[in-house]
Amino acid sequence: MIFAVLNKIIGLMRKKERFLVLELFRHGIRATPIRVDAEGRVLRVARGVTATSGESLAAFAKRLGNLSRTSLVVSCDAALAATVHGSVSMPHEDGGVLDEAAVEHVVAQSMWKLFDGERGEAAKRLGVSVDELVLADARVWRVALDGRAMLNPLGYAAKNVEVRLSVTMMPRAQHELLAGAFPLGAAIVVESGVSWARVLQSTTTDAPFLVVGLFPEHVVVTSAADDIRYIDAFEWG
Repeated sequence: MIFAVLNKIIGLMRKKERFLVLELFRHGIRATPIRVDAEGRVLRVARGVTATSGESLAAFAKRLGNLSRTSLVVSCDAALAATVHGSVSMPHEDGGVLDEAAVEHVVAQSMWKLFDGERGEAAKRLGVSVDELVLADARVWRVALDGRAMLNPLGYAAKNVEVRLSVTMMPRAQHELLAGAFPLGAAIVVESGVSWARVLQSTTTDAPFLVVGLFPEHVVVTSAADDIRYIDAFEWG
């Protein structure tokens, strides 16, 4: 699981940066410190620290020490969070030039539309009501104006804006435990299987495929096609 988030870390890093990858499993917790030296093109992955049996997330966080200069990346088991990738098309009122306020509005509306459309299924999978589900993370991967992908849409005119994005949903109680244990917040919160699928999709062809995550007690299956999403999980011996 640890290597699936390295691609995201590279996208966040400055010249020299410290990260802590927090892996939340359904039966345990592990934290792995990573130091990145972009200038020297060096990435150091330290030995992971595992929570003891019955240790709470808050107690485990205290044992990790001062993290004020460390960016937190949270990788969650499919039983604890749900990440969905998708594209949302939004009409631009008069087809005029997009300024900063217009782009922010379109992105915010796209995030809400994807979250609102997916939260019912996510809540069912995570075993909570829709009202108990919160948006833990959201990020934009691509913006296309009238079908053309743009690195920066500011200053361009368009009648239709398509936003390719992902949202991560988490039960409110789980999110509050995470926020209480790590009050400085997380740079990334993602479902691990979906993270693997996106990394693999970025290095392969556009053909659809399945990603199978093997854990000690269970298997998680994720699909990567036009969108990326959890399919199923089952116990194994």
